[in-house]
Formats: sequence, structure tokens, C-alpha cells
Amino acid sequence: MSSNKISSLAGLDGCPNLRTLNMMDNKVSRIGSNPFFSFKLQILDRLSLSMNTEMHQEVNVGLRQSESSCLTGSLVGLKKLQYLNLAANQLISTRGLSLVNSLISLDLSSNHLTSLDEMESLALLQVLNVSRNTIQEVRVN
Repeated sequence: MSSNKISSLAGLDGCPNLRTLNMMDNKVSRIGSNPFFSFKLQILDRLSLSMNTEMHQEVNVGLRQSESSCLTGSLVGLKKLQYLNLAANQLISTRGLSLVNSLISLDLSSNHLTSLDEMESLALLQVLNVSRNTIQEVRVN
């Protein structure tokens, strides 16, 4: 479903057997319209949201709505999500990604990140792409 004008993933909660979802180059600004979205996609393990023109500023994966101009939704409920691509979305923060602790591969390239925040609980992470950002500091606890 890449390269369309899709703005929401809300209708996909009726696809419980979906494993891979490529939403690259759309207008997605949020994931799901309700907090139960991710609980209906229990086997989704690959999600690409790169180059979405409406997604910017920060990633917020919690179950609560946040300020507009943020990627909001419920990635935290996607317990099998291993591959997440958020490249080229003008993101300025990684706050909240630590809640998606099943990630093996995370692509945050070509954003506006200056640091990597709250990433310490991603113990399974094997591949991290943060190229083409302006990262000034990496803190390791």
C-alpha cells in the first residue's frame, strides 16, 4: 500500500493475520484511531512507515493521544513487531520507542534527531540505522 495518499491505519484492525505492512510514502500521521488497534494485529512483525509527509516531530507509541504533529498510536501493543522503519519522517525525538521492546531492527535514518532518547530497554535490537541525522550525543547507561 505504499505510495498512496493514505492518512490512517485505522481500517486495518480487521486484518488479524497481517504480518507485514508497507505504508511507505503516504500521509500517515497516526497509527490507529483507538487504543485497541495494536491488540488486533498480534502477529504483525514488519512495519514500514518511512517517508510519510504528515508524520513529524516525535514518535509517541503509548496508548494515550498526544499533541498534534506527533506520530501517535499503539505500537506498544504490537508484541511481535521486530522490524520498524520510520526513515525520512522529520522526527526530532525517539521518546517512547523503548516501549516497543521486541524490535530487532529500527531505521530512523534521514530524520532530524539530535540524540537517541529512552532507547536503553531495546535489548533485542541488532540493527539501528540513524544515518543522515544530526546526532550530537549518544548516552549509554
